Amino acid sequence: MNIFICGQKSFGKAVLKSLYGNGHNIVGVAPPPQEKYYDKMQVYALKLGIPIISDCDKLVSRDIPDDTDLVISAH
Repeated sequence: MNIFICGQKSFGKAVLKSLYGNGHNIVGVAPPPQEKYYDKMQVYALKLGIPIISDCDKLVSRDIPDDTDLVISAH
């Protein structure tokens, strides 16, 4: 399943880690604006090579990859 995650902090990281660990394909993430926050989910996504699509404040539907099956909000 191709999943896009809009999330943040420890909860967003835990959701990302669990989904990725269970073999789901994470097509991208949208963390909070990094000029305002240091975000654990973004750091973990970068470690895994998962694309950072946009920050969640600026996210619009055209930013979500076409092959996405599910969008999860993990806040």
